[in-house]
Amino acid sequence: MNAKLKPRKQTRSKPSRTGRRAAKASSTVGRPDELKVLNLTYKVIFSSQDEMIVSGAMGFCSVDAQLIVVAEDQANDAMQDTFLHEVMHALTAAFDLKEKDKE
Repeated sequence: MNAKLKPRKQTRSKPSRTGRRAAKASSTVGRPDELKVLNLTYKVIFSSQDEMIVSGAMGFCSVDAQLIVVAEDQANDAMQDTFLHEVMHALTAAFDLKEKDKE
């Protein structure tokens, strides 16, 4: 008996209620490569904490180089906090504001 197997259809993930497809589980999903602040474009890099060990910081913002670097070896909520902290530095520089607190 020669039974032919039908090729199985590829299943697609169904859109959620918001209309977005389910994202694959990845720690890099949703991370920006760049950030626009007014007329400036900052490059965003997520690097290992080992590469940042010299400074001892979890992130930094270089206004001159238009660069934001965040240590990726953190919990997601801590990484988001660090990213937002560095974005605030970029905004402070873009709007020529003065930072009151020392870090």
